[in-house]
Amino acid sequence: VSRTNDGKANFGILKSQDSNGSFIGGANNDGGSASIPGGLLTNTVAALGIPLTIADGMIPVTLPTYTWNSFFIKSFPSGIDSTIFGSKVLKSEFLSYTAFLENLQGVSGVNEDSNQVLIAQLTTKGELTFELNLEIEQMEDGLPVIFKYVANGDTLVGNEKVNSYLKYPYELICGCKDFAFLEYNAKFECSDVSKCINRVVYGCKDSLACNFDPAANFSAPFLCCYPGRCGGRNISDVCPEVMGNTFVCDIRPNPAENALFLNVTSGIEKEIGYAIYNYSGTEVLSKTLGARQRVIGEEIDLSGLPSGIYLFRLRAGSEFLNKQFIKE
Repeated sequence: VSRTNDGKANFGILKSQDSNGSFIGGANNDGGSASIPGGLLTNTVAALGIPLTIADGMIPVTLPTYTWNSFFIKSFPSGIDSTIFGSKVLKSEFLSYTAFLENLQGVSGVNEDSNQVLIAQLTTKGELTFELNLEIEQMEDGLPVIFKYVANGDTLVGNEKVNSYLKYPYELICGCKDFAFLEYNAKFECSDVSKCINRVVYGCKDSLACNFDPAANFSAPFLCCYPGRCGGRNISDVCPEVMGNTFVCDIRPNPAENALFLNVTSGIEKEIGYAIYNYSGTEVLSKTLGARQRVIGEEIDLSGLPSGIYLFRLRAGSEFLNKQFIKE
């Protein structure tokens, strides 16, 4: 707040709410610097939004009909100069990592119904940079709730939320805001589709379920189907491979580097084994897994094989299934 000589004080508001023009800036200002050619505040940088020469975010309020609460400056460490906040002595810099403003009685702005409060209004001939963190207590359902707003989102904890306008010069913190991707985070301020990389794949990740899906990256337990418990569905429709004499086989990843993982599900217990052949048809690996109905995550060591294209052949009882894979 700045007091004038006509019994009024000028309080800070948003520039978009300032309808009485510029009190401080402009060529014909009356804020104590009319003798300065061009006015005191002439910065028209686009990042400032409305130019200060058009609206300076100050509105006159007649005193003493308006009362206000002020913040208390606390926890300034010894040796740190704080006169910049209260003295007319010219200072070039203020720096603190522990100072904070506090008002336990609550504050209100000029427009009391807008819930907007001026924290600081600074003027400098030099370069202005700052980062602020805010904790605001609000009542929700009759209970006090602390909302935390931070300028930097590198290490968000608890209920902290990034607000890039708490940092100047500001840069919006953008990321994936599409909940169809694993990188989704509701705390991002704007969308950056390039940060949406891994699409969510819902599936049953319980290896004991007949429809276990190793490709799923997001567990959906309600999709899991077991003999006698299949969420009201017909198990023969969900897992036809567990019925009768059929079987299914899956090998991952493909291409593979040093290991291949095998999953097999059969309708009945069968003698299971596999063999791997190189491009010329020579068998290079083989193993018998015994009489099994299911094989989950059987690791096959490929580290001794050169890079190339291979044929994987699974034997289940008297039936065979061939799959091709690449060893990188």
